[in-house]
Amino acid sequence: MTRMRTAFLLPMVIVWSVAQAQLSCSFLITPENCTEANGSITALVGGGTAPYSYVWSPAPPNGQGTASISGLSAGGYDVTVTDDLGLQQTFSANVPNDPTIGPAGPGTLAGAEPYVGFGVPCTGQCNGAMAFPATMFSGTPPYSFDWGPPQAYTTQGDPIFVGLCAGQNYPYTVSDAFGCSSFGYAGPLPELDTAWYWSVDQITPASCGNADGILHLTQTGAWPAEVVVSQGGQVVLSTTTNGSIASAIGGLAAGAYEVLFDYNASGCTSSLTFTMPEVGPGCGSVTGVLFADADTDCVQDGGEPGIPYRTLQVDPGAQLAITGTDGRFAADLIDGAYTLTVLDPAVEPTCPQAEPIPFTVSGGSTTLDIGASAGAPMDLAVSAVNNAARPGFGHTAWARVTELGGSGSGTITVTAQLLYPLTFVSATPAPTSVLPNQVSWVLPALTPFATLQVQVTATVDVQAPLGASADIVFTAVNDGPETNLANNSWTSARTITGAFDPNDKTAFTSTGQSASEYILSQDEWIDYVIRFQNTGTDTAFTVVITDTLASSLDMATFEQGAASHPFTVSFKPDRVVEWRFANILLPDSNVNEPGSHGAVGFRIRPHQPVVAGTVLANAADIYFDFNAPVRTNTSTLVATVGTGVPVEEEASLLLFPNPARDRITIRSFAPLEHLQVMALDGRVVLQRRLAGDRAEVDLRGLAPGAYRMMVTGSDGRRRSRPIIVER
Repeated sequence: MTRMRTAFLLPMVIVWSVAQAQLSCSFLITPENCTEANGSITALVGGGTAPYSYVWSPAPPNGQGTASISGLSAGGYDVTVTDDLGLQQTFSANVPNDPTIGPAGPGTLAGAEPYVGFGVPCTGQCNGAMAFPATMFSGTPPYSFDWGPPQAYTTQGDPIFVGLCAGQNYPYTVSDAFGCSSFGYAGPLPELDTAWYWSVDQITPASCGNADGILHLTQTGAWPAEVVVSQGGQVVLSTTTNGSIASAIGGLAAGAYEVLFDYNASGCTSSLTFTMPEVGPGCGSVTGVLFADADTDCVQDGGEPGIPYRTLQVDPGAQLAITGTDGRFAADLIDGAYTLTVLDPAVEPTCPQAEPIPFTVSGGSTTLDIGASAGAPMDLAVSAVNNAARPGFGHTAWARVTELGGSGSGTITVTAQLLYPLTFVSATPAPTSVLPNQVSWVLPALTPFATLQVQVTATVDVQAPLGASADIVFTAVNDGPETNLANNSWTSARTITGAFDPNDKTAFTSTGQSASEYILSQDEWIDYVIRFQNTGTDTAFTVVITDTLASSLDMATFEQGAASHPFTVSFKPDRVVEWRFANILLPDSNVNEPGSHGAVGFRIRPHQPVVAGTVLANAADIYFDFNAPVRTNTSTLVATVGTGVPVEEEASLLLFPNPARDRITIRSFAPLEHLQVMALDGRVVLQRRLAGDRAEVDLRGLAPGAYRMMVTGSDGRRRSRPIIVER
């Protein structure tokens, strides 16, 4: 067993005194440290007649012929001393071994990714980092470390340890290549003080319509910080500034912003939000609340809810806005006279008057609160979104039940029917009843325009074939009267896939005949689901999704659907819809894979009339905190004349890329024999024979546009998919 001793006794000096006849000798001895041959002896001779001569045995590495020798290993050493008159005597000394390897100190605050900077832990977190350079110890590298409880440290590089909390001491033993060791403590670590945090000093407003606003920031501490300013999840600018010097960030347009402060890249951050106002002639806004005015007094009283997610139109200009979860809305306008209309025919405004409601904007913000009749019949509506379905993995669906009317419901029973290949795992809230393939909840009544949400998680059978559908049918009924039952059920469908992109956008048409075609005279609307997953290395605090709606989609028909987490939705300029999941605390997939998923859905109709060949294409951008956006796939539907015969879709025939330019690759689960590419008027524009289950087709002879590809397999089945050729 290696003998342990604290390093604070080093260097050790031993006084060894020997007296013989007329000469005497004392020794100052430094022990050998571990096996480093770094001991030393100094002989202090008395008596006789100086000067003295010295002969050491065994011969030392350094100092033979002198009173001091060094570079000694542990053991016995003799020195023969001769004085000036020839008197000679021999004295003996012993160099002991000290098995420690020098001071085992607290380490130094260090920066190892992702804890770059000073390694100071953030407030309330255990993300400190300490380094232990080899120069701290006097042994022989490499060094190994044995940590005491709680033993929750991981190395990044060597020797750097992370995951340390502020104010704590962490015991450790360090050993060198020869097994010599010392005991010490890491810490205590300081904690990043919120006194270092930045704050808003003042704001210089933007002039109307211009990006010339200035944000003035100050910091009381002395550390530099990176400041990242974003709007709607998009980074506007980033800058580095120092100490207590005020920082002015200019070039900002009017609007709401978020600011992230990274304190010397130490891994510690804070954030704040601010609104850049707009001043000057001719710019202003209209804000207000759309609410259920039960007592018709034109004032929103307690118990009179805001009406959420209704689209409003301001004329002239047909500018659109949407109410939030509390019924509030806002729209930026130049000075002038306007009217406002609620586009949902089920909501009938009565205050300040019937529609259209006139108002005027003059150099500032105009408030327009709108009271609506609360007597509409009770009408429950169900919508749902889901995440990926993979054999052997979990599949989650989130369903929302909304009381669209103004009367309120009775007690509500929500049922989720799980179809093969799904097996129930869990549900939120706790269900009232769980049967082999059905889960039910009995839930309290909904007040007018209120919502409730349920969540179901199931396992996809490991034997489920790719391309099959994983379906959960959600149904909501109440114990009171309801005249419209057409929207009380929703089938949450997801095609079972293998590998998949966790951030995507999927379109579902109203007939459900195809995931790639909008069938004219049959399909009415499109349901889009945007899925996202945090596949990073830390929790996402804010997720923002922006969707720039294609011009072929009628934004005035927008209907908000279900979502996995609480959110706000707003319309931005240039047909942008923004969903903001503030404080979502979405865990990363390495820590909690099932909990790392989220989704949001909406319904919309195309602009009418839709002609054959119209391409309905749309994509979304997903922002995780202040990271660069993740662009989803482009969800593409082609308007076609329906045959009444459902076509086989992605499960049996894969085409990529689609849209394509010069070439397209075909992948089938059955051997291929024949290919036809047809124009939308039925003309065959390309055909060829095929072999095997994979083929590459040259499209360079086709004009840009939409086509239909028909593939015949060796099983005699014909599989059809629309394709888009671009140049």
